[in-house]
Amino acid sequence: MSTLIGWVGGDSFKAVYFFLQGSPLQFKVCAIFQLSIDCAILLQRVMYGNAPPATALIEEDDIEQALALNEE
Repeated sequence: MSTLIGWVGGDSFKAVYFFLQGSPLQFKVCAIFQLSIDCAILLQRVMYGNAPPATALIEEDDIEQALALNEE
């Protein structure tokens, strides 16, 4: 999470710098694009970052049933 916050912070400062310094349009467009990608990744991290691993979703009973079927 700290890496993502660093990306967003760095790209935010870069975008502000480009706009304040009157940089060419392509610099401004790329800065906004990079910032939007950072925000999309950050949003995904917030939404899905605390999901349990797929193996945690398997119940113990399911494992025992699979083992019992395998022994037959």
